[in-house]
Parts: sequence; structure tokens; C-alpha cells
Amino acid sequence: MKKMMFAKFDPHNIPEVIHCGLMKLGRAYAQSVLDVDAIEAICSYDGPVLIVHGSKDEIVDCSYARKAAEAYRNAELVIIPDGKHGFSKEHDKIALEAVERFVKE
Repeated sequence: MKKMMFAKFDPHNIPEVIHCGLMKLGRAYAQSVLDVDAIEAICSYDGPVLIVHGSKDEIVDCSYARKAAEAYRNAELVIIPDGKHGFSKEHDKIALEAVERFVKE
């Protein structure tokens, strides 16, 4: 069984439509990402990267953001304390401040 955000599906029998929270994803989307090694895919990019991640994200573990930051050659990682997968207004403010700093550099 594979899991994609809020959806679970059998990778050998992917349905035409995957209901993922409020989103509907097609079979082609799931098929295209099943065998992707995300770290391998990103490691050749050498431009600046900002990764903003909540420390309490229950959908994507913070360890993935840390691994990605290590894989990029020029990454800045901002961990938002107590931030979840969907940021609160307070966390949005922290994230936007990080983005503003990043684009000014």
C-alpha cells in the first residue's frame, strides 16, 4: 500500500482517480511519481534553494526537508517551530519573512 498525503492506494492497481483530501489526482500523477528518487532528482540543481518546513508536519516528516537541504548544493533550511503541513497565519508570517530574506540575497 502506498500513501500520498491523505490517500492510500495499491501501487499495482492504481485507481483512475485518487481522492487526496480536497484534491482529485489522476492515475498518471501517481504512476509518474512512484519510482522517483527525489534526492537523486534534486541533487544536480546548483542554484539557491529555500526550504521551509514545519517541525510538526504530520504528512511530510521534517527529516525529508533535512535530507533535501543536504542534497542541494546551495540550500537554506528554515524549520518553523510547531508548524504543521498547512501553516497557521503566525507560521505563514515566519515563512514569508524567510522568503523575503531569501529573494533579497
